[in-house]
Parts: sequence; C-alpha cells; structure tokens
Amino acid sequence: MAQELQQQLRDVGSKLENPPASKDALIKLLKQAANCLSELEQSPLPSMLESMQPCLNAIAKPELLKHQDKDVRVLVAMCICEITRITAPEAPYSDDILRDVPMAARKLAMNIVERCALKLEPYVKQFLVSSMSGDNSSLDTSIDYHEVIYDLYRCAPHMLYGVIPYITGELLTDELDVRLKAVKLLGDLFSLPGHSISEYFQPLFSEFLKRLTDRVVEVRVLVIEHVKNCLISNPSRPEASEIVSALCDRLLDYDEHVRKQVVAAIYDVACHELSSIPSQTARLVAERVRDKSLSVKKYTVERLAEVYNLYCLKSSNGSFNAEEFEWIPGKILRCLYDKDFR
Repeated sequence: MAQELQQQLRDVGSKLENPPASKDALIKLLKQAANCLSELEQSPLPSMLESMQPCLNAIAKPELLKHQDKDVRVLVAMCICEITRITAPEAPYSDDILRDVPMAARKLAMNIVERCALKLEPYVKQFLVSSMSGDNSSLDTSIDYHEVIYDLYRCAPHMLYGVIPYITGELLTDELDVRLKAVKLLGDLFSLPGHSISEYFQPLFSEFLKRLTDRVVEVRVLVIEHVKNCLISNPSRPEASEIVSALCDRLLDYDEHVRKQVVAAIYDVACHELSSIPSQTARLVAERVRDKSLSVKKYTVERLAEVYNLYCLKSSNGSFNAEEFEWIPGKILRCLYDKDFR
C-alpha cells in the first residue's frame, strides 16, 4: 500500500512539473495530488518524503501559485496545507512562497494546526513570545501576531496558555497604542459566538474588564464596545452578570462620553434581547435622565423610549412581565419637570 502511494506521488509530481494547458486536466491532476497527500500521516518515513519531493517542488511553481483560475488556486492551497501538515514542524516552503497562497488556505491551515497542535505548540509559543517581547529581529515582521493569536484561539486555544502572561502585559503597559491593540484583540476573542471562556483565560478576562477603569477615555470606551458585543453574542454567558455589573460601575464615570456609551451598551443589549438585562439594571441606567450632561440626559430618554416601544411590539404574546417595562412611561414623563427638557 505504501509503495503504491509512493509511486502515485512520484507520478503526479512528475506530471505537475510540466502542468497541462487544459484547466480541466490540471484540476484533475491537482485533485489526485491532494487526495494522495491527504492519505499521508504526519512525519512519514524518509522514503515517503523523497517520493513527495517532485510534488512539493511542482506545487510551488509561480504558474500554479498565481494561476488565473480560482479553482486551481484553491486546490494548490489545499496541497500546500497538506504538505505543511505532513512536514510539520519543519517549514516546507519559504515565506515568499507562502505569501502567494490565497486566503482560501487560512481555514485549511487552522485545521492543520488543530491536528498537529502538540508538535507545533513550542514553535508557536517561541514565535509569539519573541514577537510580544520585542525580540523579533529574526522574525518576519509582516506577520501580525495578533492575527495568529486570534486564529489559534478559534482552533486550538490551549496553545496560547503559555503566552497569557505576555498578553496580560500588553493590557497593562503604559504604551497606549499597545494597550488599545490588546483590548481590541481580547474583545474580539471573548465575543466570538460559540466560544466560552475557559478557566485558563478567566484571569485574562478579569484584567480585560478592569480596563473599564483605564485612565484613558479611549480605552474605556473601546472596552465598553467590546463587552457589549460579548453580551450580544451570548446574553446568557456565565460572565454576563459580571460584565453588566462592571458596566454599571461606569455610569458615574467623570467623562460624559463614557457614561453615554454605557447607556448605549446596556440598552443595545436590551434591544437585542429584551429579557437579557434585569429590570433592576435597566432602572439603574435610566437614572441617567438626571445626568448633569444634557447630551446624556436626552440620549437616555431616547433609548428608554426605544426599549419601551420594542416591548410594546413584542408583548402581545404575553411573554414579558409588564412590571419590568411599564415603569418606563412614568420615568420619561417625569422628565417634563426638568427645565432642560422644556
């Protein structure tokens, strides 16, 4: 069986050395190559690697990597991903060649990482640690390590356990640009639909929430936007009450823009799913109708009216407790006694 596969690899590699002009014939040949490569286990015997070599060399030819037909380019990407899986942790191609692989390969690459996580983990950790510590003189600086972290979190989050302290360091650094990028990265991670926050990432999540008290308004506002997305992606997540509580703590922030963004976040979540925000929280946020800022006052009234209107539209089936929403009209009407609303 192994000898037959070796011969098939040699044959298909030889034919790809001078690829056929016909698109259909080329696609058929690339499918054969992808099928043969998919049958190989990781780290095969030297004899099998030798049989792969013609195929490995042919796939990297510019006329295939940059072929005008999309189907051909996708099949080439599939072959490269299979070759990368087979030869991991050794890199089969240079960075220049891999840069020419189309984006269709990204998902396939993530599958490879997931399947080869144990072998790849030390190399990935070394790359990430070097990138985050600034010791990247020998690394390809065109690679955004935050994108690498994002993809790893989606397919193999355990590979990131060793770099959690470094990510935490970016959250706490005095460099504003680095801090903002770290907030955006973690906000994107923690709001991924279908991804719960494991116990290993809980301390990092807590540090992320603490950025709601960051000394820079821009950071606080960015965190508010991301935690709102966390709640919208999964209103019933285990951390929901912790997030809501942390948001409510900023209702008295000294900056009116922050206070306004908290009102927006809470009521955006409520409008997304009316039952997701407790009545007690909605009432607490509604107190911003008495804010010292006219902008915050008016915005709070507008959002209260929006929530109540949504409740009226959806309450016909009796699925909501009237007491949780019928206080809103009275709250709005009492604003007429405020000279700012006259």
